[in-house]
Amino acid sequence: YRNGLMHGRGTEFDSKGERIFVGTFKDGRKDGKGVEYVSASDNIVFKGEYSNNLRHGFGILHLPEGYKYLGRFDSGTMTGVGLANFYFGGWGLARYDDFTVLAL
Repeated sequence: YRNGLMHGRGTEFDSKGERIFVGTFKDGRKDGKGVEYVSASDNIVFKGEYSNNLRHGFGILHLPEGYKYLGRFDSGTMTGVGLANFYFGGWGLARYDDFTVLAL
């Protein structure tokens, strides 16, 4: 902690005491590398980089339906060309500025 705010490497818990984030903080906000978890489980939601409390930089997003995205994030949003495991099966490239599938 620094000035009463999380600062440096640490773990964030929800109101029930369940771990929801492990990583680095800067002035109370997620900043740097971290792992986000589904509350009450060890399932990873996101593993990657954060800036100003948002997913920002390179990361891997896991959704419950089995969808995975490996690529860049900008201010919390998937952006650019990334590798995706689509709901209908198989991996491919997708461009996320307009969600165009580039190749399967």
